[in-house]
Amino acid sequence: MDEKPRDNRNGCAATYSILKAYSPNDQTIADFKKSEATIIGRFLKKTSGLLSAQSAIAINENAKSWHFIFAPSQSQALQMFKDTLSAERDGLQEVINHTKSTATAGDVVTLALDTENTSELSSICIEVNKLIKDQALRNEHAVYVSPVVTKLWPKTGGILNHELGHLLDYALKSEGISDHTRKTKDTIETCLKSRHAEASSYSVEDWADFAGQIANDKDAEPFECLFLRDWVGDGEFNKRSFSLENSDPTDKHSGDMYRALAKFSMMNGDIPKSCRSALQQKGEQAKFKDCRATSAAVSK
Repeated sequence: MDEKPRDNRNGCAATYSILKAYSPNDQTIADFKKSEATIIGRFLKKTSGLLSAQSAIAINENAKSWHFIFAPSQSQALQMFKDTLSAERDGLQEVINHTKSTATAGDVVTLALDTENTSELSSICIEVNKLIKDQALRNEHAVYVSPVVTKLWPKTGGILNHELGHLLDYALKSEGISDHTRKTKDTIETCLKSRHAEASSYSVEDWADFAGQIANDKDAEPFECLFLRDWVGDGEFNKRSFSLENSDPTDKHSGDMYRALAKFSMMNGDIPKSCRSALQQKGEQAKFKDCRATSAAVSK
């Protein structure tokens, strides 16, 4: 998921609690792996309309190396964290000793994250933040699948399609892509950038959202709505998300509300009038054009 990195003690502990709660077991991962080829194949089939015949051959050849890298199971992750803590400086030795040999790896990590020794927890916090975030890995031709997405799949299929959209983006920059396909992609990106004031800052992620939505089933659960909730709090909706703007200047994604409404618009042709009215009352607006129409125009 697009969980933002957290570098303070409480933030690290909160992220770890999500990781611990949603980490899958070995059987869940094994079952998911059986669907890997089907998920990638379905994505390629549904996005093929963006490609010329020449480009489709190049993309399908590139995609032969696409694969998923799965996060460790809960037991593997907890043991990895425990080993990391055991290798840290002497300041954490008291925590390790306190848990005794009978303590689970989870007990060790939980106690460690409750200490005040933030500098000595830097290694484990880096690992926690890496594991919680799904991402496309360009050099590996792979999508790293987080524990949360693995455990909640297939409800999280939209997140996988978003990350596969990044792999498609990378592949479209390779050799063998026709000028026609490049023009189609450029036209779509221009359309996406025109949809709201900040869109040019988020064009790479907006493209992945666009390609991912093309690949989604019509009745797929919009994963964007999950991000409107406060996952490290009480699960209620986060009021700060109810804006088209992204309040985090370091985030490369459009705001959560913008992404949710863009998805709704692409599925239904427009956003509800009530949403448009609410945005106007906040002094915000966006032009939710269907950028598939622009790609169709190029195809003609």
